[in-house]
Amino acid sequence: MQDFHFICYSKTDGEEFAIKLYDALLNREPSIYAWIEKRNISTEKAPEEQPREAIRTCQSLLFVATKDSVQSSSACQSDWIQALRYKKPVIPLILHAGATLPLRLGMRKRIDFSGDFEQALTALADHLAWLVTPEGQLQSFVDRLGDAERDIGRVQDPQTQERIQEEITLLQKQIGHHQRLVMDPQETANRVEENIQLGLLKENENQPSRKAEKRQRSSSIPHRLSRQVISKTAMPKPNSLPTSSRTTRNLL
Repeated sequence: MQDFHFICYSKTDGEEFAIKLYDALLNREPSIYAWIEKRNISTEKAPEEQPREAIRTCQSLLFVATKDSVQSSSACQSDWIQALRYKKPVIPLILHAGATLPLRLGMRKRIDFSGDFEQALTALADHLAWLVTPEGQLQSFVDRLGDAERDIGRVQDPQTQERIQEEITLLQKQIGHHQRLVMDPQETANRVEENIQLGLLKENENQPSRKAEKRQRSSSIPHRLSRQVISKTAMPKPNSLPTSSRTTRNLL
C-alpha cells in the first residue's frame, strides 16, 4: 500500500470536511494518499481493527479540530493518543476557529483550515513534504521528547519510569544526530561514507580467514570418505569364506 496519512475527525461535525480533504489530497499532483473510515473500511476485515492498524502504519495523523473532536469525550481522543504511542506525528487541522486543542497537542504545528481551503491545503502539502526532511524529522523527535518528559513526571510505576527514561535518553541522542545533520549535512554524509568504507574494510580483512576455514573443511572431506571406504572394504562379506571352509561346513 502507498504511504498514507490518517485523517482523524468527528462524525458529528467533521465528516463532510474530512471527505473533501481526502479527495483534495488525492487529486493533487503528485497525489497525497490518506485514510478515512468513510472511504477505506473494508468488508473483508473486522471493522473495529482497521482504524487501529491504519494508525499503526500511517505516516502521520491529521487531526481535524472541531468543536466536538477536541472534547475529552470524543472518540477522536483515543485515535490521536494511539498515534502518539506509535510515535507518529500528529498535525492539528483547525476547522473551527473556536476549537481549543488538547493540552498534549497544543505545541504541535497546526494548519488553519478555518479560512481559505486551497491556501490551507497547499500549506498542509508543504508541511507533509517537510516532515520527511532532516529538519522535519528533528522536529518530530523534539515533539516526542516533550511528550516523554511530560509523561515521566505523571507516572508512579518504577518500571514505567525506567522505560520512559530510556526513551528520553534515546531521543536525546537522535536529536543530537539530526541537529548535526541539519547544521552540516555534508560533514554528516562524509562520516556515513567513512563508516561504510570502514565496515567494508573489516569485512575484507575477515574474508581470508573465512576462505582458509572453508578450504580446511573441504580438505577434510576426502580423508573422511577414504576412511569410510577402507572400513567398508575391510569387512568380509558373508559369501567370501574360502572354498574349503564352506565344504567343511556342508559335510558337517
